[in-house]
Amino acid sequence: MRKRMSALAGVIGDEVMWANAALSHLPFSLSRIPPARRTSLILSNSAPACVSDDRGAALAALRRYLVFCLKLPNYQNYFIEAGYEEEVAAARSAIERGDDWAVMAAIPEGMASDVALFGSRAEVLERAEAWEEAGITHLVLDCTCARGDRLGAAYEVMEAFA
Repeated sequence: MRKRMSALAGVIGDEVMWANAALSHLPFSLSRIPPARRTSLILSNSAPACVSDDRGAALAALRRYLVFCLKLPNYQNYFIEAGYEEEVAAARSAIERGDDWAVMAAIPEGMASDVALFGSRAEVLERAEAWEEAGITHLVLDCTCARGDRLGAAYEVMEAFA
């Protein structure tokens, strides 16, 4: 996900796939790939998605999802590179204390919306379009649900794109 891996994948691969990337950081990541290669590669990102008219519940679901990422050093380093140094510092402190609730609290709504697609159907579609406009050719959605029903969440996301 970080600059050297993006550059390497852009030179030797047929595809570059980020996972839980920050939309705001994508231009930097794409700039690591030679321009001539960018047009011939599949550029994909796997992002969490939650369709719900209850934006607060969707945000809570995505914070629970992102706790796993923030516990991993490679994601911590990526999010620092993407401009979330204070958030990662707060998450690291919470991780040291074993406090998952505080890790979730370290993820502000702005960071969650930079990484995930959530909210109403219209909001999710708008975010998907933003990823496409930024250069992502294939968006892989990892469906999560405010109600805890992952299969139901998958149907909600699929229906949003129908």
